[in-house]
Amino acid sequence: MLKKMLLGLGMLLVVSCFSVPCLWAGCPNVPAVCDYGAIGWQGTCWHFPKTCTNCGPKHCPDLPGSYKDLPAQVNSPCLEKIISSGRVDGCSVPKEVDPMYGNVFKAACDEHDICYHTDTGKSYCDNDLRNNMFYVCDHYYKGIANDVQKKACETAASLFYLGVVAGGQSGYENDQKWKKNNCPQE
Repeated sequence: MLKKMLLGLGMLLVVSCFSVPCLWAGCPNVPAVCDYGAIGWQGTCWHFPKTCTNCGPKHCPDLPGSYKDLPAQVNSPCLEKIISSGRVDGCSVPKEVDPMYGNVFKAACDEHDICYHTDTGKSYCDNDLRNNMFYVCDHYYKGIANDVQKKACETAASLFYLGVVAGGQSGYENDQKWKKNNCPQE
């Protein structure tokens, strides 16, 4: 008889855990909307008698804060001069294009600006831009909840890349002229 009662009580606890969070199990983390459409998570707290509510800070992914946080980088003895000249200014995105990815890819675009001022060549710099943008997509839009956003980011990265390949020659030539006049040692 006692065995049946304990079994029944155990079954009741298991069933109730499926309908409301178990006090001893805590509350599950919930998805949280982050900047630029990314999905992060937020913790939840148990409140008597049977509810979980959002509590604590959101845990959102981080975008690279600087070109220094990216895997593909060039170096220049004139780096400080290039940066202080104001020639490193993020992504030049036409107003018709959603500016969101200009913000997402800012560090990659800054690195691209720096690269155009070196002797590495336009195609090298354009490929570095593409690699850095895909790195950002891969590291910002992590996990299955971000699959759609990651694919959209990769599509935007491909479009940005095609844009600099097709239309970046005059910018590259201007940056090379500036380098020749301001960084002759390179």
